[in-house]
Amino acid sequence: MAEHNVVREFGIIGFPLSHSRSPQYFHQKFEKENLAWHFYHLFEIDTIFKIHPLIKSHPFLYGLNVTTPHKQTVIPHLHRLDKTAEEIGAVNAIKIVHEGETTELIGYNTDADAFIESLEEAWGLDFRKAMVFGSGGAAAAAHYALEMQGITVTKVSRTTQKGYITYEEITPSMFAEHSLLVNATPVGMLNFPTQQLPISPDNITDKHHLFDMIYNPEKTPFLQLGEEKGAKILNGNRMFEIQAEKSWKIFTHTATE
Repeated sequence: MAEHNVVREFGIIGFPLSHSRSPQYFHQKFEKENLAWHFYHLFEIDTIFKIHPLIKSHPFLYGLNVTTPHKQTVIPHLHRLDKTAEEIGAVNAIKIVHEGETTELIGYNTDADAFIESLEEAWGLDFRKAMVFGSGGAAAAAHYALEMQGITVTKVSRTTQKGYITYEEITPSMFAEHSLLVNATPVGMLNFPTQQLPISPDNITDKHHLFDMIYNPEKTPFLQLGEEKGAKILNGNRMFEIQAEKSWKIFTHTATE
């Protein structure tokens, strides 16, 4: 897309979206790259069934980022997925292809690569076991990325489900065995009703690395706990930046695969 004077709209869907940095990030990008007719919107939709009326009402919409709680429920509403999104079972970027009277929605996942790249930048990938809190789309991306690196993943959820353990089932010895702890839930996010994961502070030590995918606030209660215990901590800010750039490349690539 070389046209600088053609209207192009982009946005993010999710609920809630008060925490999102995406509009600020992309508005700065558009200004820096002199893309005067490019716009980025917050589309706060509480049900994924609103996606089609949304797209229909925005004929110049070419790409959507996807966040909680729609990363998995959006999949049946798309025409196809790229290989990574299909394997993960979650989408955080949608390329909207307009061809005449038809519109095709293609789902991608940039979370997995962004997660592992930010992890590697900060601490490297020399982890044997990781414990990931959460069972949504962000957690699925983390599971995939870690397992692709040969890291054993223990999946933790509030509810009983196949392949997961519950918070109540985590033992102190399990915490000791997992040097990397990842929060892939919205717990601790700005304005989210729950601010702390149901884990015992006594199980966190200076041997742990705590990665929180949340970037707003910069230091969640989860990371504050890690800091108090002398653990290494990392928020989701760098992950956000990497996935945003990867999404932008997808949105603006002329090929439709």
